[in-house]
Amino acid sequence: MAKTLEAMAAFQEKGLVRAIGVSNFVRYYLRQISQFPVLANQIEMHPYLQRKALVSYCKKNGMGIVAYRPLAQGAFEEDPVLKEIGKAHRKTASQTALRWLVQQDIVVIPKGSSQKHLKANLELFDFRLSKEEMLRIAKLDIGRHYTAPQVIPYMDD
Repeated sequence: MAKTLEAMAAFQEKGLVRAIGVSNFVRYYLRQISQFPVLANQIEMHPYLQRKALVSYCKKNGMGIVAYRPLAQGAFEEDPVLKEIGKAHRKTASQTALRWLVQQDIVVIPKGSSQKHLKANLELFDFRLSKEEMLRIAKLDIGRHYTAPQVIPYMDD
């Protein structure tokens, strides 16, 4: 890790790389590389996997969060809380989940399997969730990963 990050930092100093990012780093690894200017940590994150300690650590240390798998493979379309909140805003449960992340200054990178889904994923900037709605969604955290363990080994945040 250190050699790779040293090389990336050298590239950044030469102007060949604008920023350094990591993926799936938990606090343990982030502490080990704290001497490097890491701009962002890309992690699986959504209402069912909120990773509050890791997100707090990253924000406290000036790192942005990029949420992959933010729609939990479509799991939200049947969630009663997300459906209800979405309906109040004339949005889908998935749009509501994405808005919840964006409203916390989390960058989202949802997969779009069709033009329709791509368009829907972009329609989350014309509404705002209330504080109460944000809190209701925050209660949905069940620590559920939707990434296959053999691809990304689970580690405590």
